[in-house]
Amino acid sequence: MNNNEKRSKVSKKPSGVLSSIRWSIGYIIAIPIIVCFIMVWISYQRVSDFENAQHEVARSTVSLIGKEVSELIENHQRLVSIFTKNEQGLITRLAQFPDDDSL
Repeated sequence: MNNNEKRSKVSKKPSGVLSSIRWSIGYIIAIPIIVCFIMVWISYQRVSDFENAQHEVARSTVSLIGKEVSELIENHQRLVSIFTKNEQGLITRLAQFPDDDSL
């Protein structure tokens, strides 16, 4: 082996080390970026799931309140109907004599 061949073998080792260092630096940069991307994606998914759950709660609450208000109105209509049946004579007299305070 002559001196040129020895130098080429010696020069190959540092380039292998440099290549290894380049890969290490690449991993040092890439891994945190990937982890940050995954964390952002997970947080976005969690916020989206939370918003969807809150919308569903709001929908069900509005539906329940609408049902309760409807039942309340029906009950009031029933009570007014019962009142008008029971007090038909008084209502008729009141309609005929609206200024009569004795009724």
